[in-house]
Amino acid sequence: MNKAGYEPAGLGRVRTSNRTWPLSWNNINIPMGIAILSSGAGILAFLPAAMVIFSASNGTYEMYVRLIKTKVPVLFVNTLGLMVAVTVVAAIIAVFLAFIVSRTDFPGKRLLHFILVIPLAIPPYIGSFAYISLIGPAGAGPKIFKSLGWPVDYIPSVYSFGGATLILSLCTFPYIYLLVKPALSAMTGRWEEVGRSCGYTSWQVFWKVTLPLVRPALGAGCLLVGLYVLSDFGAVTMLRMQTFTGAIYLQLIGRYDKTAASVLALALIAVTFLLIYFEQKMRGKSKYYQFGSSYTEAVEVVLGKWRYPVMAVVITILLLSVGIPMGMLLYWTAVGIGEGALDPYFWGYAYNSIISAVVAATATIIPAVAIAYVNTRHRGIFSSIVNGMANSSYALPGVVVALGFILLTNKIAPVFYGTIWVLLVAYAVRFLPQSIQAGNSAIEQVPPQLEEAGRLAGYSVAGVFYRVIIPLIRPGLLAGWALAFLGVIKELPVTLLLRPVGFDTLPVRVWIEASEGFFYLGAPGALLMVVLSLFSITLITNNRG
Repeated sequence: MNKAGYEPAGLGRVRTSNRTWPLSWNNINIPMGIAILSSGAGILAFLPAAMVIFSASNGTYEMYVRLIKTKVPVLFVNTLGLMVAVTVVAAIIAVFLAFIVSRTDFPGKRLLHFILVIPLAIPPYIGSFAYISLIGPAGAGPKIFKSLGWPVDYIPSVYSFGGATLILSLCTFPYIYLLVKPALSAMTGRWEEVGRSCGYTSWQVFWKVTLPLVRPALGAGCLLVGLYVLSDFGAVTMLRMQTFTGAIYLQLIGRYDKTAASVLALALIAVTFLLIYFEQKMRGKSKYYQFGSSYTEAVEVVLGKWRYPVMAVVITILLLSVGIPMGMLLYWTAVGIGEGALDPYFWGYAYNSIISAVVAATATIIPAVAIAYVNTRHRGIFSSIVNGMANSSYALPGVVVALGFILLTNKIAPVFYGTIWVLLVAYAVRFLPQSIQAGNSAIEQVPPQLEEAGRLAGYSVAGVFYRVIIPLIRPGLLAGWALAFLGVIKELPVTLLLRPVGFDTLPVRVWIEASEGFFYLGAPGALLMVVLSLFSITLITNNRG
């Protein structure tokens, strides 16, 4: 045994101290601080879902019958219908653009790729705000039509299933694009060559060879979009769509019926987990491998006579997803500045948003790193339980997380209800899974040999974690922090339901002003949110672990 008190790795014994806790079934014990932090965060993340289930179990038979007969069928059809429609439209847009950027001679592909990320910075409720301010009854479009003597009936209604589908699709297709595009770029061209040698046309090669090979990426992207639509609150309420999230909010705010809200939330949770299960079954046990020796560069498709039609389609997508929203925000912001919208109240809302996002993101990344460390370095029963509980909030819409904390604080700690502390904790729980994924990715890239060297140098397990792992994963930590910051800065339903009296943020004010038709008052806040979101996205893309 060396002076540091360790035997060489693999002999099955390590030095223990009062700073470790024997919870791992591996050779190395989990430091007590990390074990307590990760398990505490996991339990806290699981509590909202547990409280909703417990509250729903208290519903009477008559309540269940009433909701099933009057509410659930309509909400089920509208929510699932919107989810399917948005996912299909977003997938078509994303696959088309991914193929154009990765496989064709389309000009300016690098610039196009950058622009296609911008919709991620435009939350659907801001996209809805932009289109309502353009073609809504009180928007700029009808006013222009009336001034020219044109009938406003020719303007399509934004308050429709089609309007909601279009806006949500334009705001969510980058989730699929950013997964499918790398898959297409990394795919070997050998299989497509085989398809062409079999007599397939270009379309048949794409449909029968290329598309099946990107199915895992496409399925994962579609799952993200589907979950996003199921959890969306701001856009669907602004566009007057009756979905589960809006109905839950109405039961809480309009009827003050927490039990009925819990029953509807339970139905939404069931739909969400069914979607995840369906995606996993569709993916099945298929494995997609690509060996380096078999890789050949894919043949670049020459657009030829299709160049200008394709360019027209791409420009139309960019105009609808980026041009119109940003143009309307800039227009109404200019009007708002002229009307004095940038008053002390506005800067107060901005301050509340930024400070709460910074604090919540910091509070999120600390337990996220602990859980990621347990996941990657101490796999076992403990890590599985903690990871499962911590990621349970991944499938919970924001309105359900907020409902869970309302029930929790009223039941256990009423003194904290309506305080900033509950809001910050809810933010952390809401966006903990994203930060955990960033932490997992970063820690998995740290060679275990470096930790072993640290232990041989005399550091405890906790010392290796703080002195070796943390410095090496700082870029990944920053990306995880930025993910949480991005989520909090855009979060609407959690803030609406849990904010203290008089505590407004940019999303809340944008939602209120848009609902009342004061577009010039909401636009400056919406534009600032987009700028802050772009800042976060830049941090994420530049600091991937």
